[in-house]
Amino acid sequence: MISAPKIYTIPLGIPYAEALAKGLLEAYKDKLLDLSDIHLYLPSRRSGHLLRDAFLAASNGQATLLPRFIAIGDMDEEDLFDIDPLIFTTGQTPPSMIAPLERQMIMMEWIMARRDLSLSPAQAFRLAAELAHLIDRSHTEQIDLNQLQTLVTGDMAIHWEKTLVFLQIITTQWPAYLVENNLCDPAFFRSALLKSKIAAIQKQQPDTPYIVAGTYGQTSLAQELMCVISRLPNGCVILPAFDP
Repeated sequence: MISAPKIYTIPLGIPYAEALAKGLLEAYKDKLLDLSDIHLYLPSRRSGHLLRDAFLAASNGQATLLPRFIAIGDMDEEDLFDIDPLIFTTGQTPPSMIAPLERQMIMMEWIMARRDLSLSPAQAFRLAAELAHLIDRSHTEQIDLNQLQTLVTGDMAIHWEKTLVFLQIITTQWPAYLVENNLCDPAFFRSALLKSKIAAIQKQQPDTPYIVAGTYGQTSLAQELMCVISRLPNGCVILPAFDP
């Protein structure tokens, strides 16, 4: 039987980090050492820093063990292996992640080498950044870039064909480069980690507390993680300013 999701909220007008820190400290006041067992998923690293400060203020500077903060939006390999070992239970890992700046420099060189464009190095560098952003968005939103081929129809399709020739940098040239060098994009790497994390949680159904807080889930994978955690034996989702 599938359990009902456990969803709570902190009302609008109440400082979210302060309320969450005070609420957890109150709930664990008789067992403060158990706070370190909580896996607390937050929107970003910045929200983790804010919550640490809120715990410090709520505890009046007293030394306190904190939950394990994991940033959904900035997730990386170190987070999931060092902080939360419930990952890659099948033994499969994604290829090595290419550094964002290295990717941008490679694309800049490709753009500068094109004869159909006349751009300065600064312009090519900015354009390469936009292409990299588009690639990462496609991974985050799980969109196939090959769909660009049919995005525009009708009279505008002729002009779109010219754009598609340029976009072959990210639809053809870049994927081939990654395969050849056994690399993957940063967003693909983070998505692979999150997919593996979701699968591991679903399979193992851990009894330790799992909480997603401060986010509505900006991506489909983040929303899937929230659904899974909300149904764990000791899992829940705490939404900001949600009107049930």
